[in-house]
Parts: sequence; structure tokens; C-alpha cells
Amino acid sequence: MRDSFFGLHTKPTSHPAPFPNKALGQKLVRLYFEHANPQIPVLHRVDFMNMFERAYLEEGRVRGPRELYFLNMVFAIGAGILVGDPKGEPQGAEPSDSSSGSRQYQPEAYHASAIVHLEACLGSGGLEDLQAVLLLANFALLRPVPPGLW
Repeated sequence: MRDSFFGLHTKPTSHPAPFPNKALGQKLVRLYFEHANPQIPVLHRVDFMNMFERAYLEEGRVRGPRELYFLNMVFAIGAGILVGDPKGEPQGAEPSDSSSGSRQYQPEAYHASAIVHLEACLGSGGLEDLQAVLLLANFALLRPVPPGLW
């Protein structure tokens, strides 16, 4: 990876997480929009949910880099929110189903899945570029991952 974007291409220290199944994805998105987005409003929920639904529409569909970046960053931020679920289990608890799509990974693993698509998301100079950078900054506020907030 090139050393550009102020170190944003630093190789992730975690292994990337596989794309979660829809139920887990919805849980992480719900946590993001209930706890993170109200404090730092970066994404429009209706627009994001349209992207989310398109991403899960067809089994085996190839997702674009923009979708993968935005979805995985929201999953990362949602996974980092420390709240209990209605069953009283801590947020990081492993589900009983061991398939990789239903297992919740650490926030850094979703971040590692997203960051490889950052460069493809940047370049239009529009709102989406700003949203991509703000999601990264939002995550960096919660979790100390390279290159850090600064």
C-alpha cells in the first residue's frame, strides 16, 4: 500500500472480518444509528438503509468498494458500542451459531475490512468523500487504530 492520505494506508493490525449475515448487520446498523449517528450525524438513515438493503438483495452479489467501505465502517462503529442487548448479553458475546456470517467480530476486524476500500471511495470531492472521512474519524474516536485520529 502507498504511504498517502496522511498514513491512512497503514496496514490494518487486525484480520478483516467476513461480511456479516443480514440479521447481525441489522443489529450493528441499529446500534450505530441509535447511539453514534445522533451524536455525530454523518449518514442519512434512509439513504444508508437503501444501500444496506441493496447489499443484501441477492445472494453472492458483488458489492462495490463504496458499499463495502460504508457498510463495514458502520458495522465497526456499531460493534464498538458497549451496550447490552435485550437478552442481557454483553455486546461482544459470541452467538451460538458458529458460521462466520453470524459471528460478531471485534470492531477492528470490520475496520480492517473497510479501510482497504477507502481510496476507491475518495476522489469525487463531494459529500460522500466527507462522509467517508468522518466515519473514519468517528471510529478513531472510539478505538485507537492506526493511523489514529490525527
